[in-house]
Amino acid sequence: MISSEPSDVRGFLDHDLIIDRDNRIFVVVGNTHPKGLIIAYLKYVSSRKPTLWRGRGTYYERVLREYSVEEVLRVSSEAGAWFHDPTLGVSIPVVKVSDVLEWLKPEERLGELRKHVKDFVELVSVEVSDFVSSVTGLSVGNMGVAGSVLAGIHGPHSDVDLVIYGCREALEFVQTSLEMSKLPAERVASKILENSRILGIGPETYAKIIPPYKFACFKGVPITFTFVDRRTYRYGDLVLRPLKPVNLIAEVVGGDCKSLFYPSRTQVVRVLEGPAVKEIISYEAEYNYLLYRGGVLRVSGMLEESVPDNEYYVVVGGRESKGYVIPHGV
Repeated sequence: MISSEPSDVRGFLDHDLIIDRDNRIFVVVGNTHPKGLIIAYLKYVSSRKPTLWRGRGTYYERVLREYSVEEVLRVSSEAGAWFHDPTLGVSIPVVKVSDVLEWLKPEERLGELRKHVKDFVELVSVEVSDFVSSVTGLSVGNMGVAGSVLAGIHGPHSDVDLVIYGCREALEFVQTSLEMSKLPAERVASKILENSRILGIGPETYAKIIPPYKFACFKGVPITFTFVDRRTYRYGDLVLRPLKPVNLIAEVVGGDCKSLFYPSRTQVVRVLEGPAVKEIISYEAEYNYLLYRGGVLRVSGMLEESVPDNEYYVVVGGRESKGYVIPHGV
């Protein structure tokens, strides 16, 4: 799904938000979209009852309970917006461009907050971007704020989702020693248990793949960091056909920003055990930093063949095979 001919025109990017004509809020997935459609999953819907999320003249209910393939599919099935993707051979959740009422962009929202904030969480959004800029040297113009703050429906309970745009910027961020406070130990332990359950790996294993910037907080507000490519890519250049579930031990190239974006793409140097493959493509963001680090990894996923060039890939985090990526020897 990723072309060798990217576009520098600002298209729909990963973590943008879409509000449709029914006032539903969708999260954009990835930077590659079929003509007239946006790949996105439903996250919030209007509610007549008071909830934790309020803004835009109404209350909202969060319908996505957790970030997992199964949960996204459940919510999307209820939303009823599907497209059969011929490049992957599966149905994917989409929003029609013609149904878009508003398109919310993280970098524009952060720019607005830098001029005026209304509450503490918005203030933290600005201050944490300033802090990251001061430590890494990145311009705040290469950052944005996503999630409920982007939608303007956040509350005192909300976290701040800071987006870092660009390849060089992502690399500079992860290569900088970012000294930030962490969430309380009991909350980190709870999140480790929850995330390892969703991934289907042991808590001890999950703890070994956590990025150094994970579970950060700033002035008591949880902070998450996401890396997004600035460019969109032409849909349909790479067509993958699933073959069978596979397990392999492979050495992968480290230090590539493509490993940090969504979906993560990482070149394979050599396969020590299992079928020869060109790349690992991960739709599970929890593995991105591990793939970025590189080295010898144990990988479980779906072996897929590209058409028409007949190259082989392993896809992790897909519908056909959830799979995993963990360090070899763990």
